Amino acid sequence: NINLGTATGVVTLDFDAYGIPDKFEVWFDGNRVIDTGYRGDAIRQTELDTALAERGLPSETIITPPNGTATFNKNTTTATAQIRVYAPIADTGWITELSCPV
Repeated sequence: NINLGTATGVVTLDFDAYGIPDKFEVWFDGNRVIDTGYRGDAIRQTELDTALAERGLPSETIITPPNGTATFNKNTTTATAQIRVYAPIADTGWITELSCPV
């Protein structure tokens, strides 16, 4: 959970999944407001498909590059957002940061 304060404005998610695919979601006011999809090296598609299938989940295409930014408009005074990271492949590493509204 991330405290964004009560200000409104654009919130930015910076993320980097390095190479092993990970998916980043931001939830705010009960809604998914950012979904990056699985980001990483496309060469790992079969590995991701296997890991998702083992969990009973459908395949998702890996998006490159593994890093980037995404935004949403925070238009209420609700202070808390949640970042969810999905990392179904072992030995993954990632970094993410969610900014306060500007």
